[in-house]
Amino acid sequence: MTQHPPTYYAIVAIALTALGGETWRWDQLVAGARLISVLFVTAGVVFALSAIRRVTSSSLAAIIGIAAVLAVPQFFNVLSLVTNDAFAVLVGSAMVYFLSCAMTASPGSRRQLIFSAGSGLLLGLALLTKGTMLAAAPAVVIGLLVVGFRQPSASWPRRLLPATVAATAAVIIGGWWWLRNLLVFGQLQSSRSGSGRTVVPFDNYDLFDFVRRASTQLVRTFWGSIRHALDFPTVVVLGLTTVFVAGVVLVLVRSPRRWIVVLLAIAPLLTVALISFHAWEVYWSTGRIVGIQGRYLFPAIAVYALVAALAWQVLVVPLDRSARALASGLTVVGTLGVAVYGVMFAFQTRWGSVGWRAMIDASAWPASAVLVLSVGWLAAGAATAGLAAFTAAHASGGVRAIGTGRETSTDAMASREYRGSPKIDDAHREDVGATNRDTGLT
Repeated sequence: MTQHPPTYYAIVAIALTALGGETWRWDQLVAGARLISVLFVTAGVVFALSAIRRVTSSSLAAIIGIAAVLAVPQFFNVLSLVTNDAFAVLVGSAMVYFLSCAMTASPGSRRQLIFSAGSGLLLGLALLTKGTMLAAAPAVVIGLLVVGFRQPSASWPRRLLPATVAATAAVIIGGWWWLRNLLVFGQLQSSRSGSGRTVVPFDNYDLFDFVRRASTQLVRTFWGSIRHALDFPTVVVLGLTTVFVAGVVLVLVRSPRRWIVVLLAIAPLLTVALISFHAWEVYWSTGRIVGIQGRYLFPAIAVYALVAALAWQVLVVPLDRSARALASGLTVVGTLGVAVYGVMFAFQTRWGSVGWRAMIDASAWPASAVLVLSVGWLAAGAATAGLAAFTAAHASGGVRAIGTGRETSTDAMASREYRGSPKIDDAHREDVGATNRDTGLT
């Protein structure tokens, strides 16, 4: 995509060259580039898990939140390809993690400033990755302004410092690319569909028709649109959308951490507004719907996972241990079931008439590798379900971080992290203590 910065493609080219890719066949080069995309996305998921762990103070909630990503088959379909979306997911998820750390760190602390600077560095890298990441800039600045103004006794310069540091770092690292576009070309980014709109709309212009078609395309291409004309059945898309919307409402109404979700959601909401406005301009002139793709929201997949984790906390934590274990295990099994359905749907619609052998023959991978990866993927999903159920069954007022044996209840975290200023400590412990009481399980 020539209208985007070349960072992702440069990294892939350097990596493949270092691995001796000059002598590889074309299909092997594509397979290697796809593996690099998978590595980027895997690292991004780790950052998403860490962000959830930071906000919820719960290893179990982090497992549930990441498991919810399995219910987005399009995520794995798109991001296993050669696409800059994969690197955007990595930097986007890392940015959400650093913002989460800044929002939950002791107000005015040195750590908060470090996390703010890290958010700015990652924003700059995001701006060198993809045009739609421009929507993340206001989100980072607004989020860090809120962080700064949560210091009621601080001076104005001190309150503005987190946002100023982050914005400066972002402009130096990646903002220059877009400033150069404005100076040299007179626009931020070119478009194959053209920019601007005609003086009068096309003959059958209908705003309601645009909203209906654009929203339908956005939702379908978020959950599952494997290829053109290979969309998931409407009932599946509506079901997944309904569950997610219900989770959003639940978090906004019941979760003590709703303010973090609202701030982190600014980026994906602005992304929707950005692509919708451009699509509307094209629709005004031609009647076509272009540029509406759910994959543009995947860099904010950590926010989606956080919503799922917080909704799970609100719904499941008040249950007794056995019910909580059952609900946790079934949640992961359900999301894994959606993922398996997505794989089978793609196979049946593209290869069902010729069979597995034809699909493997067309792949750069040997049949044994396909079998091992498929079985391993299912085993990992089943293990995650078992781990979620086991952790829920053995958790009480606090959850021990998996593999560490350390107490990680929210009160314990507060006592460890916020030693220092008594005023800050007392205020933050009161807020965190309320969170712990409301959820019942950390």
